[in-house]
Amino acid sequence: MENSEQNSEKPKVVKKRTLPAKDLEIGAVATLAVAKWKISTWLVLLWFTQAEFATLAAHFNAILRSRNQSGGTKKGVVQSVKLLNVEINEAVVYVKGYILEKFKKDRATSMYDTFGIYHINKGHEMPRDYEGRKEALNVMIAGLVEHKMEDKEYGLDFWNDMKKRYDALADQTGALSSSISVSVGEKNQTKKEVKLVLNSLIKSIQANYPHTWKEELRAWGFQKERY
Repeated sequence: MENSEQNSEKPKVVKKRTLPAKDLEIGAVATLAVAKWKISTWLVLLWFTQAEFATLAAHFNAILRSRNQSGGTKKGVVQSVKLLNVEINEAVVYVKGYILEKFKKDRATSMYDTFGIYHINKGHEMPRDYEGRKEALNVMIAGLVEHKMEDKEYGLDFWNDMKKRYDALADQTGALSSSISVSVGEKNQTKKEVKLVLNSLIKSIQANYPHTWKEELRAWGFQKERY
């Protein structure tokens, strides 16, 4: 039976920010600018009103909240997949034992493919990608039935349950990835519009306060001269 220590290691949790800090900064600055512009009736942009910017900023921040929530959900699902993969990898070791017992040492390795266990890198394991592992689970179930191993501890009941759980998590991950991709596209386009308004406000403030524009920018919540 092959050493499975590498495949059975517990997954490490790596914390990663869901949203870029710059996006959160722009959302916060936009909110401050909306409030300040509302009471600064002297400032007029011919192409965009304060009310329109209030709607745009609110929309951008709503996208950020939605993206953050979706990203957090996906992280949880991905972590669940990793934990399930640990169970699968550990169970594969036992199935290799069943194969060795039935086909003996001279044939055991050649029979792995029949159970969805393939030669990968320097060992034999199930594929690690979603689609490859989903198909390998189908092959595992068929192999157990074909070679009369259904009643083993890691037999048909176990692998049917693994397949059901893995398919559900893999499909959920795919759906979340697609949703996040669309959300990121909308976020980036909306951010461009928000930055255009912010930079227009900054230029207008600089033009109207030639001597004290730096102080005025800070009063509006701006921390830099361009976004």
